[in-house]
Amino acid sequence: MIKFNNAAVALATAILRDYLSGAANFFASRKAAKSELTKLMPADFKNVRANLLNLGFKNEFIDENAAELSEILRGILTAERPNLPKDHPVATYIDENDAARELIAKAKELLKKKFIKNEWLEIYDKLGGFNRTHFARKQHQLYSMLENKGFDRPSRFMWSFDNKVRDGIAAARELLEGGKVDEFIAAQHEIYENLLDLLAREEAALYPTSLELISEEEFRAMRRGDDEIGYFLIEKPSEFYPLNLNPNEGPKANLKDANLQSESNLSAGNLRNGDLNEAILNPNFLKELSNLMSKYGLNPNASRDKNAVFDVATGKLTLEQINLIYKHMPVDLSFVDENEIVKFYTDTKHRVFPRSAGVIGRDVKNCHPRESVASVLEIIDAFRKGERDEIDFWLELHGKFIYIYYAAVRDENSVFKGVLEMMQDVTRIRSLEGKRTLVTWDDLKKKYGER
Repeated sequence: MIKFNNAAVALATAILRDYLSGAANFFASRKAAKSELTKLMPADFKNVRANLLNLGFKNEFIDENAAELSEILRGILTAERPNLPKDHPVATYIDENDAARELIAKAKELLKKKFIKNEWLEIYDKLGGFNRTHFARKQHQLYSMLENKGFDRPSRFMWSFDNKVRDGIAAARELLEGGKVDEFIAAQHEIYENLLDLLAREEAALYPTSLELISEEEFRAMRRGDDEIGYFLIEKPSEFYPLNLNPNEGPKANLKDANLQSESNLSAGNLRNGDLNEAILNPNFLKELSNLMSKYGLNPNASRDKNAVFDVATGKLTLEQINLIYKHMPVDLSFVDENEIVKFYTDTKHRVFPRSAGVIGRDVKNCHPRESVASVLEIIDAFRKGERDEIDFWLELHGKFIYIYYAAVRDENSVFKGVLEMMQDVTRIRSLEGKRTLVTWDDLKKKYGER
């Protein structure tokens, strides 16, 4: 039975039903929404979606039309701000949204004044930071965590909205740098409206859903990756309210029912019936656990021992040396295994595109916007079938020439084991001419002067 909580839910259901069924086109549906609806809250929209499902529309069909449905309700779907600790990750996103709105307001004021290129370059330098930080954290951190909860609609659909805004900002920046003032000014209204619309979508749907699905402990775990990527026009938040180790206060870690079997004082029965937090508070816990694992040939510290030596294909390296080599490579590496799961990336200072630990363990399909997924899967499929061994791409981005190379990874029996992606800023390499055969340290002379 279909339940309408209020008149707004009933009206929104009817409007979207008519659009999805073909009884009304997009423009008629948008007009009806603007004239008949004033406000929808996230809980209302959940009821609208439930009603559409009850009317026989499939989840997949609703998702395929998500962009159009969202546009029909643009400016109508709103959200009340959640009451959160100041440095909660979602509060941080909302603070950045406010900073973006302030920046847009400044840009709109500039439109009323005489065009001065440097003032606009300052605005677009900051807008570029929104792409590099806010979007990157959202796509690689928040979306990843939601996928772990079985909720992948943001990865599959909102990413496209993100890229629409990102591409608009990048295109306007090119017009600005190219001196195409009239075209640049003409593009501003659409850029601001798209960005403001996206911020509203985040606050009306993405953040409330995130707070509903993601635990406080998981939000804490996100903080390290958030810090690694950075923030947009706000100070780096303090560490998200410290974990309370008192098992009688605050949220408890979801670690009950652990199936641990032990001959030590940590009995499986006690752990299953109690709270593992209490066991962790026992000063002997880690020692006893380590002894137990060692008894059965497991070294709990091996993966973290930087002096552990590994027999690699052509030598012996410590874990520290391996990590340092990766960290100092002049090329970014990423590895996706044969199951299309992201397993590794290099943590380099010169990283071309932002990444964070949230990407590890993620389905590679969810690491790309919807419009790019088909190309990604085409490459993997060709590698898996043995039809291709490599493919490369190149692009110009913010004055840099980026080269991207994909290679099929196979074992000694030619069995497909995954895909290695290599990415490098080759701007300087492309500019080289002649030859250099002696040490000259030209870069140091420019930096420090002749001595």
